[in-house]
Amino acid sequence: MPANPSPSPPAVLIRAELDAIGAELAVRLPISEPIHRAMASSIDIGFDGPPAERIAVSLARLDERQKAMQDTADARHGQLVAMLAEYATRAEVEAKHVNIDTRIGAVEDRVEKIEARTWKVVAGILSAVGTALAGAITLHFRGG
Repeated sequence: MPANPSPSPPAVLIRAELDAIGAELAVRLPISEPIHRAMASSIDIGFDGPPAERIAVSLARLDERQKAMQDTADARHGQLVAMLAEYATRAEVEAKHVNIDTRIGAVEDRVEKIEARTWKVVAGILSAVGTALAGAITLHFRGG
């Protein structure tokens, strides 16, 4: 199978007709400024002008649209390139999450140890205060 298949006969006929229209436009419109003239007069002509000028106006409008679409495509391409520059693979993201989970687990363990130590200290303080209070009460009732 050939890499570039030959165009179908209707496509060849359409291309030949377009070439004929282009040749006719080249003869009727001045070569120096056909597109510029068509763009400048595109608002004034409307559909009342001769067919050659209407075609030139249509071609100029198509050219303007094509340039606008190309500018839009270039801007979108720039956005996509910027997004790809910041792209991170799933493995990198998961590795960071595992690392964060590990750190959070270590912090939770430290907090649990600190809580256990705090409760031991509070229990020791309460025990010491209770022992001192019991000793004071005992001395008071013994008459001492």
